[in-house]
Amino acid sequence: MRWIRQSLRRQLILLMLLSLTIPIALSIYINYRFNKNFLYSQAIDETMGLLSRGGEDIVDYVNSIQRASLSIYSDEDFYRLLTGQTSIIGNDFYYNRLHAIYRSIHETRQVYLYSAANDSSYLMVNGNFQKASGRSALLDRKVTPYSFALQGVHESGYYVNQTSSYLSVPVITLQRPLYRVPTNEKIGDLVIEVKPDAFQRIFRNLNGNLSGDLFLYDDQDALFYESGSATVHETFHNSVTQRISEFSAQVGSFSIKEDSFSGILFFQKIQAGNHPFVLVKRISAKVLYAKAHRITLLNSTIALLFLAVAMGAILIVSLNLSSPILRLIRHMNRIQTGQFNASIRLDRQDEIGVLANRFQTMMDTINDLIRSEYKIKLANQLSEIKALQAQINPHFLNNALQSIGSEALEANVPKIYTLISALGQMMYYNMNNKEILVTVDQEADFTHHYLHLQQQRYQDQFRFRIEIDADSWNLQIPKMTLQPIVENYFKHNLLIENGMLILKSRIFGDALHLTVEDNGTGMAERSLLQMEDYLNSDHETGKTAGSSIGLRNVAERLRFYYGPEARIRLKSAVPNGLTVTLVIPIEQLKEELA
Repeated sequence: MRWIRQSLRRQLILLMLLSLTIPIALSIYINYRFNKNFLYSQAIDETMGLLSRGGEDIVDYVNSIQRASLSIYSDEDFYRLLTGQTSIIGNDFYYNRLHAIYRSIHETRQVYLYSAANDSSYLMVNGNFQKASGRSALLDRKVTPYSFALQGVHESGYYVNQTSSYLSVPVITLQRPLYRVPTNEKIGDLVIEVKPDAFQRIFRNLNGNLSGDLFLYDDQDALFYESGSATVHETFHNSVTQRISEFSAQVGSFSIKEDSFSGILFFQKIQAGNHPFVLVKRISAKVLYAKAHRITLLNSTIALLFLAVAMGAILIVSLNLSSPILRLIRHMNRIQTGQFNASIRLDRQDEIGVLANRFQTMMDTINDLIRSEYKIKLANQLSEIKALQAQINPHFLNNALQSIGSEALEANVPKIYTLISALGQMMYYNMNNKEILVTVDQEADFTHHYLHLQQQRYQDQFRFRIEIDADSWNLQIPKMTLQPIVENYFKHNLLIENGMLILKSRIFGDALHLTVEDNGTGMAERSLLQMEDYLNSDHETGKTAGSSIGLRNVAERLRFYYGPEARIRLKSAVPNGLTVTLVIPIEQLKEELA
């Protein structure tokens, strides 16, 4: 509690928050619970009334389809034709009867009839009449005699010969086997497929003021029809049918949390002929209690406004603390005029006292930094003077070497002149820091001077050949790219006899290939793969690079200038030796040139 006693502002804030927040929060909570209960009762009354009317509409519609299927029996002439008591030539009777059934229901997609008397199938689809021999293989459902079977929404089937113009659409199917009355002798089958437009209209009317998802389950607890575009998993349907089966009442509701859904579920049990159905509507808690949430948000906003007023009162009281702040400002003004050693001491333990002490500490730190910065600046100036004194112009070194070479010519020692000239060219090339990118031709010329000096060192125990493609002369690459690769030959081959180095430059496809090939000892295949992976990786792999630092440096510089497409390839030469190839994308080279 000490931190509260040290600040009047904290004490005021805590007091006002406790006196206002607790009663306001309690009031908001009670109001929220009351609104939730009221909205739940209102939703029950509204939704159950809608489900009752919707159930009646569904029963009427299913009964209309059933009556259409029974019209086969009411047409005596057509019934006699099916039972084989009469025979006719042509299909007019079948067309008229199927067309009458087709027209009796507005949403009919197709009507199929199988006649056992002549083993023929007749189909009316989209107003078109077709005939085929035999019974359709789609008639696979077992139905109780003189009853019918209903199948929920599924893709329509084609009951006669399939045609390319037939398009499958969602339908609801009624299948009724036909019998010779009053026996169980089967004389045919009738199938009526209707589009679910009527169910869509019924379900739209069931939304009311509270939108939600609607489901219709059949007597097998299978989903017969559903509204809404949200994907509902099978586990949700199984849970719903299981819960509803535990209710003996025809109507009811319960809370459910299943398949990422949380809300209230309302159900109405209905009976269409000898087929029981369950009409279900689920309303998410977010939709059901939306009004309660809005009212709570409004109350919370009003509460925040009250708290803002309280905070304003606290700020007014805090103005009484302005006098020590003005004293602190006077000390700051003295420091602003350059009196950095001015002392700021306030005998207070609240925020103003802490601020004064921190400000004094900051000024002490600034004074220390100013003194340190002054010393560092003097040291840097001294270092720059020493660097200028130690700097040697590369032109001077080159001219000095040229003078020594001239003396060698006068002494009739041209070989010494050639070696000194090569050394001078190398030093000038290496010490010229103005150029970061050089042409392939310049880099090859520098490597040529280096190899010439190495020939003198090894007493002509190796030969070299440089082949630069004319198309790559003027392409620019980073300085000191080839020399580190050539130098590896001399580092890793202690005994050089009959050595051979070949440096090539070629353009293959969309990349420049710079190749250095030798006939040295080479590397084992496994080490070769590890080294190539190490060189082309963007991060350190934990491998001890050892003498491959030069190659790693070349690889990193290539990736820096030309991106990750620039790579180093290692390959064993035949019969022995090593081939190192630098692969640089031409497009990236063109960008560097531009």
